[in-house]
Amino acid sequence: MTLLSISLAGCWNYREIDNLHMVSGFAVDKSKDGKFLITAETVNISTGNQNSTFAPLIFSAEGETMLDAIRNIIIVSGRKLYWSHAKAVIISQDIAREGIIQVLDLITRDPEPRLELIVMISKEKTAKEIFLLHNTESKLQGFEIDVLMKTQKSLSKTPTTKVYQLVNSLSNNKESVVLPTIGFVMNAGKKNIGLSGAAIFKKDKLVGFLDGEETKYVLFVKNQIRGGILPLIKLGETSRSIISLEIFRNKTKIKPVYSNGKITINVDIKTRAAVDEQGTSATYIDPKSLRMLEKEAGKSLKNNIEDTIRKVQKKYGADIFGFGNEIKITMPSLWKSIAHDWDSLYRDLDVEVKASIDIRNTGLTMIPIK
Repeated sequence: MTLLSISLAGCWNYREIDNLHMVSGFAVDKSKDGKFLITAETVNISTGNQNSTFAPLIFSAEGETMLDAIRNIIIVSGRKLYWSHAKAVIISQDIAREGIIQVLDLITRDPEPRLELIVMISKEKTAKEIFLLHNTESKLQGFEIDVLMKTQKSLSKTPTTKVYQLVNSLSNNKESVVLPTIGFVMNAGKKNIGLSGAAIFKKDKLVGFLDGEETKYVLFVKNQIRGGILPLIKLGETSRSIISLEIFRNKTKIKPVYSNGKITINVDIKTRAAVDEQGTSATYIDPKSLRMLEKEAGKSLKNNIEDTIRKVQKKYGADIFGFGNEIKITMPSLWKSIAHDWDSLYRDLDVEVKASIDIRNTGLTMIPIK
């Protein structure tokens, strides 16, 4: 017990919280003269007689490098910043189009920021203005962004990409990445932050954007669907039934096939869903009508996914779906022979999508309102 009391005496390098500014999130921009501009949102804790309140305290500084800008914040803050509780880093489009390697290098090299930090691209002119808006109840945008990302699972309209995932993807030379985008949305006449859509990267440089619906179909191919809605399914040639299917589960398998000197990517998607909304009087109780609904839903999903794949192939030429990586894993000898030409081969790559939907139930109502 005496020996243990010596080794467990306390922390040797502790720091008092009063001497630090705890960062909840930060933005990376380019200044007018081309320098790095770092904007950090910190937590200002005020204690009263009974309750403590939390409010944002914003600091900005420029520097020749990111670390130089971060250290220059001390000039205006009077204290060092503590980065271990930061939830998100927002990168401006100017920085993203030049390349995000330097941003990631600092985050992974420094011991304080966590590798589960969410990396985002600003849809606004700058990244810092996201932190300058404070209409939320907690007023701490960094923590609000973390909550928004967790609730996005029920929408599946934006990817969730953390630092360690981004670094792993960039380490694979032929796999491109998608990052969530953040911007302003109007709600009841007030401006709020909102997440929807994705930013497409080729290597480490931003090349374009996808909207929320297109991002959902990208997540289908990448097997990252955790929920969401499949709306507006068209039935028949003369009538149009508006139905919402809620996604319960999804499984996607990608299989490359090489035959007669031609590469084909087979994407097999199996989705389990339920009817959650119906705007017509049609009944889908009997097996025949239910199979018809599943067929039409699968056809609609297939067409939307194929349209999204073609758009990304032709317009951006970025393999955000990981097709090249699948070829590398399943047919390594073939990959060695085509790796140097993959960028051109990818644009004309044949992708065959097969989507099947299994409707498990129709909610609490078997017969629609007539």
